[in-house]
Amino acid sequence: MALEIDYNTRHGILCRDAICVIIDVMCSKLEDHNGKRFPVTYMGSIYANKESYENKATPVSSFSYAFDLDESASKNQHNLLKQSYLNLKTKEGFTEGVDC
Repeated sequence: MALEIDYNTRHGILCRDAICVIIDVMCSKLEDHNGKRFPVTYMGSIYANKESYENKATPVSSFSYAFDLDESASKNQHNLLKQSYLNLKTKEGFTEGVDC
């Protein structure tokens, strides 16, 4: 599971068809006067292209985001990794990402 995007590095280099891979997902349980919630934090790497990813080259960048787990019992509920990718596709720079 990964996303393919066009990515501009902080050095101004355009990486067409960059590969974004989530490499770590963490979930915690928090309880307070409002009840319980499950914050999810995920981190990932961005590789210049598919070849760089497959050859285990050094990533050109990384990312980290967080969201609250969807714990509904609906059929649209997904596992942590899938929910993380769905959340990533809502973030600036990743909205045009193509599943790959």
